[in-house]
Amino acid sequence: MSSLEENKEARDQKAVELFRLIRSEKDTEKIKKYLDELEEHLELEDSQTEHTK
Repeated sequence: MSSLEENKEARDQKAVELFRLIRSEKDTEKIKKYLDELEEHLELEDSQTEHTK
């Protein structure tokens, strides 16, 4: 597996983990924190995708 594929897989796993945490969490402050992390994660992924095009 190439390093690009490994990086994509790691990013995907991070997103899945954040979704899992959001769905299982009851504390709204923690949910907001996880949503912020997910937003940052997805923005970073978008910028990396644009960079590789």
